[in-house]
Amino acid sequence: MRGQCSEVKVLSGVDTAVLTRKVEINVLIPAHNSERRVGGVIANLGRQWLPGEVLLRVMVCANACGDNTAVEAQRALNRIKKPGKVETELIETSEAGQPQALNTMVARVPTGGRKQVVIELQDDSFPGMGALAVLAAAACLHPELGAIGVVPRAIPTYRSKNAGWGEKVAFVISKLDYYSREVLIDRLCAFDPEVMGEFPDLASVDLFMVQEAMKLAGGYGIIDPCEAVVFNRVPETLLDLVRQRLMYLGITKQMIRAYPDYRELVGQVRGPRVKRVFKDFLFSDCPEGLDFGMGDRIGALVVMVGTRIMAGFYDKLFPYRSSKRGRINSAI
Repeated sequence: MRGQCSEVKVLSGVDTAVLTRKVEINVLIPAHNSERRVGGVIANLGRQWLPGEVLLRVMVCANACGDNTAVEAQRALNRIKKPGKVETELIETSEAGQPQALNTMVARVPTGGRKQVVIELQDDSFPGMGALAVLAAAACLHPELGAIGVVPRAIPTYRSKNAGWGEKVAFVISKLDYYSREVLIDRLCAFDPEVMGEFPDLASVDLFMVQEAMKLAGGYGIIDPCEAVVFNRVPETLLDLVRQRLMYLGITKQMIRAYPDYRELVGQVRGPRVKRVFKDFLFSDCPEGLDFGMGDRIGALVVMVGTRIMAGFYDKLFPYRSSKRGRINSAI
């Protein structure tokens, strides 16, 4: 499928030697009610390997928070701050929404002088060691691309002895969704602010980045998962899994309403996805040697199909109209 669409480039063999003192990396973290996770996300950034000459700038925007997100973020930022090597900034706003937070932080990225790499990191995600350097280097090596994402990988928490069936099904779905990762710039991504312009009031900036990169730039890139990966948790309960699926599907419908040609763009990249899922996953060995029973696989497909039907009704009754969206607490 990757070879069928020239707009999507799978990037491998990324040479991090391109990261020199002429490069500054700006990591932007929109954080809404994130007191339970933002400290760990920031601490993980502080442990990332980067060449000594590179300046890392970490900005956190605590937007419309009703908890101690700002306090926890400031504590974590103070711990990773290193003059001349790591700069930090905390911004507090009363305006809700991920795109609004990103717009606020992008406006504070320096212009002129050194090469500025702008990276968005979601406040519930953890780049693997070296992923930040690989992504930043890819952005320097491929300026023609509007955005470059790292393929996300779910943490296999279902292996815990206390894990429930819903958590296993959520992990299976994450593997099913892997077949369509080429159309997602998700969790950790570098983007060109000049291509994106001001982010609109949409619930997902990722879908917007995909469209703008394909329409206005030379396409977008996906880092080969063998070179870099970013980790995230899956919902632990079946109810929260259904809530998450309905949210994601509703967000996609919102994007299609705002940009009707988005559906066609995605269709060109995904190709015959349904056929591949049934053939390559349901009736063959699981990818990466993971041992899922047929009941787990069928359960995942039932949830995927069922929530898609439900989302059609929900979208008629409660369509997404802005960037505001809830949290799946069990996935924190």
